[in-house]
Amino acid sequence: MNKVLVISYYWPPAGGPGVQRVLSFVKYLPQFGWQPVVLTVKNGEYTYWDTTLAQKVPDNVRVYRAMIVEPYDLYRRFTRKQRKARIPVAVLTRQQISLREKIAHFARANFFVPDARVGWIPFALKEALKIVQAEKIDLIFTSSPPHTVQLIGMRLMEKSGLPWVADFRDPWTEIRYYCGVKRFTTTVKVDSLLEKRVLSRANRVIAASPSIADSFREKVSSGHFCVITNGFDEEDFSDINPIRHPQKFRITYVGNMGATQNPEVLFRTLVALVRGDSRFCSAFDLLFVGNVESSVVSTMRRFRLDHLAQIVPYVPHTEALMYMIKSAILLLVIPRTTNNKVIPGKLFEYLRTGRPILCIGPTDGDAAEIIKETGAGSVVDYEDVEGCEKVVVRYYKLWKCGKLSPMANFREVEKYERRNLTKRLGSIFSQVLHHENWDDIGQRISL
Repeated sequence: MNKVLVISYYWPPAGGPGVQRVLSFVKYLPQFGWQPVVLTVKNGEYTYWDTTLAQKVPDNVRVYRAMIVEPYDLYRRFTRKQRKARIPVAVLTRQQISLREKIAHFARANFFVPDARVGWIPFALKEALKIVQAEKIDLIFTSSPPHTVQLIGMRLMEKSGLPWVADFRDPWTEIRYYCGVKRFTTTVKVDSLLEKRVLSRANRVIAASPSIADSFREKVSSGHFCVITNGFDEEDFSDINPIRHPQKFRITYVGNMGATQNPEVLFRTLVALVRGDSRFCSAFDLLFVGNVESSVVSTMRRFRLDHLAQIVPYVPHTEALMYMIKSAILLLVIPRTTNNKVIPGKLFEYLRTGRPILCIGPTDGDAAEIIKETGAGSVVDYEDVEGCEKVVVRYYKLWKCGKLSPMANFREVEKYERRNLTKRLGSIFSQVLHHENWDDIGQRISL
């Protein structure tokens, strides 16, 4: 069996979607001829912790950890936060912040390239070289963000001579965190240069969505790009009992909701329905599972919907799935930024639940395409109040008469099962290792 060194900053006990992708690859790769060895960070700065995910790490997988120098203690001191305070996800996108936080964010965006984890490079590279020798590694696999991981992969490839596959869950220089953030021209140039160097030198570049892959192709004249989307793990649902008819007409959003994801079009819709139908008001509630940006909460209060809404802080992954299953409708909001045709990782677990999906975002985006091809729900534009109201009313009427049944075509949904996606990843590894021709560059790999 061939061996692959998997390098990822996010690994249990970290929580969040980035961990899910890499952990699932590591879990299923041995079934397709590849034994993973993992290199991750020691004492990482994680926004979320999920100790239950450690139970999913296969016993035969060796996990190495390398130390890191991170600036977050200085950040906490400068912004006068508690020593153990966790750094919010997408911290650069937060709107209601103090002057000290604004200064710290400006420094983060301009003086740490490509990101604040750049202090991991020397320690991770030193440890990786030892692992390559001790474990007799055949191939390098890096998954980001943070994109510092890709620089580690590139330098390791140069020093070891091993083939390297770079995996991107998000864009690099066009990542949504930088929208509206002032960056020096020199900083942008250096970041872009690093991005192009990685994209052109990796033996294969994998993107989590077609739009990310298309964006990368426009940046470099050479390179082999393909798409492996995120997905769902069927085993995660094995102990969860399906609920045929939810007791409440509950609309649930699972995950972090940032300022660029404010679902105002839904709030406007709900205000009209609550005021116009007392029965709808008594049957309905709105649930957010995860951190919600304060500006979203303010908007909800402005529409006087806060008494119908509940916010549950971050919960372990299995518990999050339970909240999805118990809902009538699952809400998906694509960030309202440039280059926003991304696919949130939660979409695939939404698909697996069978619950109807209400997606607010570009009607021509990658997420919209998947919802359309699976028949899993509806997509409305950010300003389409009339369209949003029609969707909610239609689902409400179906729920009221007990006919809000699973909508998705499960033959289409099955393509996004983690094991199937990992099979394609193993195939890519074998092609790279044996220098085989790549005949389907640019095609979506999500069988």
